[in-house]
Amino acid sequence: MSLTVICPSCGASLRVKDELLGRNIRCAKCDTVIKVEDKPPVVEATPEERNAAQPTRKSATPRRRDDESRERPAKKKKSSMGLIIGLVVGLGVCCCGGGVAIYFIAMPETNPKLTPENVGKVKTGMTLAEVEAIIDKGKPATLGDVRDTFDRELSGMYAGSRGAHDSGVLQGLVYRWKNGSDTSLIILLTASPSSGGKVKNLLFTEKKGTATTTIGASSN
Repeated sequence: MSLTVICPSCGASLRVKDELLGRNIRCAKCDTVIKVEDKPPVVEATPEERNAAQPTRKSATPRRRDDESRERPAKKKKSSMGLIIGLVVGLGVCCCGGGVAIYFIAMPETNPKLTPENVGKVKTGMTLAEVEAIIDKGKPATLGDVRDTFDRELSGMYAGSRGAHDSGVLQGLVYRWKNGSDTSLIILLTASPSSGGKVKNLLFTEKKGTATTTIGASSN
């Protein structure tokens, strides 16, 4: 079972579990602390609403409250659409504090072209444009991208090139590709793409369960 609580500050309609009856929660829209009761608190009318309702003062308040209960949820849903772009929004009730919280989880980056078969076609001496023609457009790598890719390579066979990749990140010479959180490719170029830089070093790692696929190459 659930109860409907109307925020007395912003008028937002919140649905909470009935076991929170008598406890305080926090409005997800304006952070106002609200006590959960059997009947929602009456939302005070603004001066403009009171002036507009003067000809029918006796029946204005019930009708306005009914109208808000139908219209406000739709308005809240519309405003939430902008927040869902690139994010997954979860709305839950915190059992410990009795508050309402919103959680945002970033969508994982995907690239269906980033497969061991396609990475096997990438060779040292290629330009960035030639690589992107095979596995789609890359992005400048961060030190975190280098760390994640090397951390999946457990044999240590390619550990010697990690320092070169770290230095290349600071110079803007390392590009990366991702497919989910456990598959990535990093490529170190000899120079910037605009200066004709070509693939000098690459490392691809993909973890599936307990198995890890590694593909590495170096022009040295």
